[in-house]
Amino acid sequence: MQLRYDGHLLESVVFLEARRLEQSGQAALAGRYHAQRSTLYELADPDQRSDGFFKLHVQWFRELGLEARVLATAKEFPLIEERATSLMLRKALAKKEEGAELFVRPGAKNVVVALRSERFLEDGFEPFLRHEFCHVADMLDDAFGYEPRIELAGAPPTELALLRDRYRVLWDITIAGRLKQEAERAACWSEFTRAFSTLPEERQRELFDRLWRERPAHAGLLDIAKSSHTRAARTPGGACPLCKFPTFDWAGADGLGSGAVAAIQEHFPNWRPEDGCCGRCAELYAMSKMAQPPTLFV
Repeated sequence: MQLRYDGHLLESVVFLEARRLEQSGQAALAGRYHAQRSTLYELADPDQRSDGFFKLHVQWFRELGLEARVLATAKEFPLIEERATSLMLRKALAKKEEGAELFVRPGAKNVVVALRSERFLEDGFEPFLRHEFCHVADMLDDAFGYEPRIELAGAPPTELALLRDRYRVLWDITIAGRLKQEAERAACWSEFTRAFSTLPEERQRELFDRLWRERPAHAGLLDIAKSSHTRAARTPGGACPLCKFPTFDWAGADGLGSGAVAAIQEHFPNWRPEDGCCGRCAELYAMSKMAQPPTLFV
């Protein structure tokens, strides 16, 4: 497996680590790095200068033990070393951008992990990296049967987004449980109860505990996420499944006539009366069976 780096990430990480060394009384080591870095500005050729900076930061990334931390964590997941063609670390600018992805093409399986520079200096660096590598190992495991596309025939965009979010929550729970990341249990439980708020509390606890202990395959997780008993509750301020706008004025099954239900299901086959919709949508669809959705929804 080839290890590859984003030069911007390396430069930022090494610079932050050098500053930390200075603050912790190791100014000599940090000073040597800054001295070597300063000489590169003397190179007139921009390509040579850019190449010099990259090589310098690879050298210091290794000398400071940062690469060893990544490789030691990766070795905990033999499937990555055995089946991945390359592992690339790239820079993420925000927490929401962090995570691991697997790119598959003929003859190559390339793993890309996006990380903030600050992540390397945080106490939870290895646990975070371990969690992301576990995702990748699952993707590479034939027994898990991972499929990158998660679809739901006839589903409106909001329901499809909900399905993918639920799948992510379920998968994260199984990984945190396998890795015995007890510090993450409360956060996982909070996300789970939010995503599956329509389940009775007893059923929530039973399902969560089973996911924490076991490792269902991709199809099993998707079945749970798709379960007809896990649709979104009609919460105040929640998104209407038809027009996608937040609403506090919900129309439930008892407030929709048969004509409105038929008209809605022409355009949203996967919608059920108990899913409800906003009052405005209920009025529009009650007016007539329209050949096309109202322009409001386009």
